Amino acid sequence: MAATWLNRTQGKETAMPENGKNKDLKVQLWGWILFVICAVLFILAGVRAQDIVTIAASVMFLLGCVVFMIPLLKATRQDDQAE
Repeated sequence: MAATWLNRTQGKETAMPENGKNKDLKVQLWGWILFVICAVLFILAGVRAQDIVTIAASVMFLLGCVVFMIPLLKATRQDDQAE
C-alpha cells in the first residue's frame, strides 16, 4: 500500500514511491532516537541535581518517546522485510 502525499502546487494527492516512504520512516526514527538521547541526558541531569521533579518529568518524556517509536519501528521492520 503506497503512502500518499498532497501536492501543494496542484492540490491533489500523489502516490509516494515505496523507497521514499522507507526513507521518511528512517528519518522519523532517527529524530525519535535523538529525543530518547535527550531524555536520558535530562534524567542524568536530574539525578546529578537531585531534583525529583526533573527526574520524574524526564522519565515520563522518555516513556512517551518510546510509545511513539513502537509503531514507527514496526512500520520500518515491515518495510525492510518487504524489500
